[in-house]
Amino acid sequence: MIAGGAKNLGGLLSRDFAAKGAKLVIHYNSEHSKSDAEETLAVVKAAGAEAILFQADLTNIENISKLFDTAVLQYGGIDIAINTVGKVLKKRS
Repeated sequence: MIAGGAKNLGGLLSRDFAAKGAKLVIHYNSEHSKSDAEETLAVVKAAGAEAILFQADLTNIENISKLFDTAVLQYGGIDIAINTVGKVLKKRS
């Protein structure tokens, strides 16, 4: 399970774990990142991995519980949970 697994570092981790045969729940936050999530999903499935997408705002604790519940329902358990969710702050010059 990779929170923020649709793009950037999370997308790289999703692809790497998929290449090693992991079953993935790939989280993305919003419609803004949905196309990145779908692209990552297509790549990991093409690599032969099982994967699903999960969309939610993880600043809401109920959504974090739903993410874990989804992984357990889909695959029967969780071996690894990775959080790459973050916000990039840009400094003004």
